[in-house]
Amino acid sequence: MKRGIQFVVIFVLFTGLMACAQLKQVREMPINEIDLSQIGDGTYTGDFTYGFLGRDFTYAVETTVQANRITDIRVTNNRNTNHAKRAENIIPRVIEAQSPNVDAHTGATTTSKALLKAIERSLVKGIPDEYEMPPTKATDAETGATSNHHE
Repeated sequence: MKRGIQFVVIFVLFTGLMACAQLKQVREMPINEIDLSQIGDGTYTGDFTYGFLGRDFTYAVETTVQANRITDIRVTNNRNTNHAKRAENIIPRVIEAQSPNVDAHTGATTTSKALLKAIERSLVKGIPDEYEMPPTKATDAETGATSNHHE
């Protein structure tokens, strides 16, 4: 009986540490500047998935660009949680800054970063293939992130 309790405690601790490690990677991942002058008019989709132990969460967005300006960002997939709803408060800041590289919403940092990465990915889809993106500070492989929309 004691051995079973020890196993459960170790499993719970290990699971918690793994979850914290991945969430920390998401919170610290860079959001890259996007050269809007390279993006044609249109609406572009992007997503970002993160999670642990088979509990993945995906943020999906549609970002509209007109005359090299972000004019609208619409969330098409999100969780129905307070953190997720608070994270959406960064959308007006992204539009005002004309960049996904804005500060995350305090109290919803991980969810904000996931939303910002989804916006970044949507904008990248509007860049012609011949344009070379500047190198990123971290790859998705380093953060463990995935995308459902292949670029």
